[in-house]
Amino acid sequence: MKTAYKIITGILIFTALGFTTYQLNQEDQLIVGTWVEESTTTENRLVFYETGNLEDYYKNQISETYTWQITDSQTPGGLIISHLILTNTEDPNDTYHYEINALSEERLVLVYQRPGGGIGKLTTYYKQ
Repeated sequence: MKTAYKIITGILIFTALGFTTYQLNQEDQLIVGTWVEESTTTENRLVFYETGNLEDYYKNQISETYTWQITDSQTPGGLIISHLILTNTEDPNDTYHYEINALSEERLVLVYQRPGGGIGKLTTYYKQ
């Protein structure tokens, strides 16, 4: 009985780890493209590249460039939360952390995570 329990527990753990890896890979693919905040125009946009680079456009001019990565963390209740981390290419100490609230082929919802703790503004983007 103990052996069966260990086998089932092992299978569940490996399944959960596999799903998390699959989810991160899927998010890495879904985020690639051009995203426009819902309250603005295409003059102001974020362009995510497969290479891990991001261009932030303001009035059709690149205002900042970043590297991006998606990581995950687990809450005490077992919920997996994805995070987008942006690092300024000019200043590696300039980083921005967002919780990915939603990510699909059409919509991206980010929640800014304040450096000292706490939740910031929720922002919705649509893929162009």
